[in-house]
Amino acid sequence: MKNQIFTFVFFFSALVTFSQGPTLTSSNSAPQPGDSYTRYNADTTNIVPGDAGAGKTWNFSNLVLESTLQVYNYVAPSSTPYAALYPDATVSYMNDPLYGYYKVTPSDYETIGMSSSVNSWIYSDPEVMFTYPFSYGSNLVDNLYATSSILGTTHYRIGTRTTIADGYGTLILPSGTFNNLLRVKVIQNYSDSSAASVTHVYAVSYSWYDGVNKSPALILLTLSNTTGGSTSTEKAVSVSSAVSGIANLSSYQGDIIVTPNPAHDKVTVHLPEAWSASESTISVYTTDGALMMQQAFRDKSVVLEISALSRGVYIIKFSRDKKFFVSKLIKE
Repeated sequence: MKNQIFTFVFFFSALVTFSQGPTLTSSNSAPQPGDSYTRYNADTTNIVPGDAGAGKTWNFSNLVLESTLQVYNYVAPSSTPYAALYPDATVSYMNDPLYGYYKVTPSDYETIGMSSSVNSWIYSDPEVMFTYPFSYGSNLVDNLYATSSILGTTHYRIGTRTTIADGYGTLILPSGTFNNLLRVKVIQNYSDSSAASVTHVYAVSYSWYDGVNKSPALILLTLSNTTGGSTSTEKAVSVSSAVSGIANLSSYQGDIIVTPNPAHDKVTVHLPEAWSASESTISVYTTDGALMMQQAFRDKSVVLEISALSRGVYIIKFSRDKKFFVSKLIKE
């Protein structure tokens, strides 16, 4: 039985009006087929989430963005190789060889499984990520249960996910100040076990939502894995391209020409007149952030030899003086 969501209603003086951050709904926070989110990793040094509460200011103006980017593509489950395992899925995260499967309805957003060529985690008790509407003070505690078979051995995943809208206020990033964002804290506490071993996973993340972009403006994550008394901990920080200050080539569609695209052997990119002729760098990444090629250039156009790339979708990034422009390249 799923625990029900409890929303705490806060009453304020009629003389003062408070904006309590956006209310999250299925349409402004859950993925749909065709969605694609780009995020940039950042240095985690001395980054802490700050306090919970109303009307807070979270200052991350000293955040240092890294060149590593991640692209999250969502597709129709029917277009993926493991769709038959998840008949209730409405959307899938595609990052070959890993595929995530989700069920999104107007009332909730839940994980129902994930598959790769090695194994599949199938949730008989899905991991509910949100119930809607979700706003400041909302608190969801959800049980989860999944099984997987790896090399003939059955593994079990059992635990809880706690999701709390614990604050709202102003988020300050190096690219600017963003007002009236909702902060969501998530605690994932579960164990993956088999007859041979048990791994305990404990993850805490903080995400800031603006109610417009589905991908959170900022995510801070701490992940700990404990096996046999030994614990390893990782941290990660990422910023949405929507608020990173990194421009997207789509804003220059009238001036930039990428041809041909799709391409087979070579692609030529003509940059806009606004792009100065000082030395710049062009990089090509896979959609999971792996750097495939990189070269410097000074002219308003650059020719890329891409015959060595495998067929698929790539990200082209132009950079100069800490400014970036990002676009997609399809290799035939």
